[in-house]
Amino acid sequence: MTSKLNARLVNKDILENRLGFKQHSRSIIFLKNSSLVLSPSVQNQYNWFDIRKPNLDFYLDTPSYKGTLVIRFFDKFLIANLDDFVKKNDACR
Repeated sequence: MTSKLNARLVNKDILENRLGFKQHSRSIIFLKNSSLVLSPSVQNQYNWFDIRKPNLDFYLDTPSYKGTLVIRFFDKFLIANLDDFVKKNDACR
């Protein structure tokens, strides 16, 4: 549990304290101006991450935001345009 908490805090520290984003509620969503970041962490024995449907729905419901997916895999970061991972139409919901 402690390592998961520490991993989440590293992402939060970088996004909030270094880049100026604000965390939305207690989610993996971070906001700044018209930018939205989904930032799950891959810090588990199976090397997977999870993005919950409510987080994607939040992005889909805020079309004025530019979405970015930031995944921290141990000491490496993958940064990608969130639009490449979701389809913005009602058929996906």
